[in-house]
Amino acid sequence: MYTKTIPENSGRLKEKPHGQLSASIAKAVRWLEKARHYALETARNPWDFAITIAELRRTGVSENDLRWLVCQGYIEHAKEIPSTSGERAFDQRVSLRFSKSSAFVITDTGLAQGLESAATAVACEEKPNSARQPAQPIAQSVHWSTDFPLNRFGQRIHPKWDRDRRELRLAGQVVKVFKLPSPMQETILMAFEEESWPPRIDDPLPMHPDLLPKRRLHDTIKSLNRNQKNCLIRFMGDGTGEGIRWELISNDAR
Repeated sequence: MYTKTIPENSGRLKEKPHGQLSASIAKAVRWLEKARHYALETARNPWDFAITIAELRRTGVSENDLRWLVCQGYIEHAKEIPSTSGERAFDQRVSLRFSKSSAFVITDTGLAQGLESAATAVACEEKPNSARQPAQPIAQSVHWSTDFPLNRFGQRIHPKWDRDRRELRLAGQVVKVFKLPSPMQETILMAFEEESWPPRIDDPLPMHPDLLPKRRLHDTIKSLNRNQKNCLIRFMGDGTGEGIRWELISNDAR
């Protein structure tokens, strides 16, 4: 179990220049967000899925990149120490000098600052052309409006969640496929499908005694936006922490 030895850094944070997020930092953020998602899905402490510095170096991120993220308050690091309990344990009495025992997690501030949005954009850009399905024009180059966009036959376009295949599609194109169970993401998609994809639905996730509902919904929404085969749909909160919305990503934004 995570052993915290000093209080969290509560210093004043600088505003993040989102447009300057490098590809290497974005890739590292994606890894850290995925680890946070695993903790969420298993109702574990995020430090149980902390990523080691050796793993992060494989993304191309430099130690100075990591120091910058730490100083901004977007990630935390600690030294993993031996434990006799069989659980991971960490000593947070650390500085900006990293070691081979350093491990990292993304903070709530890092999630709230929109780092995951930039990371998602980089993920779409990094896909090799051979791995992409050809993106066909879906609608006019506009973002979500109160009406569904129409296809060339005058039919309203909206996503389709195939529960048996565990595929999310839009206009015949695969948006997302779940190879492994993801109960919370699938619960949200099922709720949208059952209500014929209205612009907004209430949070359909079941209560969990160890998870904050707003944080759980926030993390699940970010997971829905990750790893899309074709980046055609964007999910987002409704501003209250109690609902979820969706929109088409315009052709000119892709």
